[in-house]
Amino acid sequence: MKLFDLVRVVCFSLLIPFNSDAQSSRGYEKWTSEVRNKGSGKHDLVFHVKIEKGWHLFYYKSGEGMSELPGITFKKNEDVVLDGELERYSVKGSTSGKGEVDEYEYIQKIKVKRKTNVRAEVAYQLNQRDMCTAPIRVNFEFDVVE
Repeated sequence: MKLFDLVRVVCFSLLIPFNSDAQSSRGYEKWTSEVRNKGSGKHDLVFHVKIEKGWHLFYYKSGEGMSELPGITFKKNEDVVLDGELERYSVKGSTSGKGEVDEYEYIQKIKVKRKTNVRAEVAYQLNQRDMCTAPIRVNFEFDVVE
């Protein structure tokens, strides 16, 4: 194998997606989550992400094109009803040890019948100028207590 081919293989292998709970293994972003109890069985599931400055989160859905919202799939749960569409909010003035970051909250409103566990998978990609990561999937688990 030629040196150039070896370098290409090593660089490409760095783009292979990894699963992780609440944090990507790439280090360009960090995810956290929380449940906000709104009372009367209503809750907000909050997906919070900090992204290094210069990187942008997007999601490509076949037939629909690109979106600034990640693709979020919730595991079926008879005790949970999604209440509206996923919402995106910017969090301003953020910094980290690496300098400026962009922060976003993605909020899904839900209604629950009783104490339950909600599982979700977030799918997205990151890009910076002409560089793009492979698809990334991160799993979340929320304990919803009334």
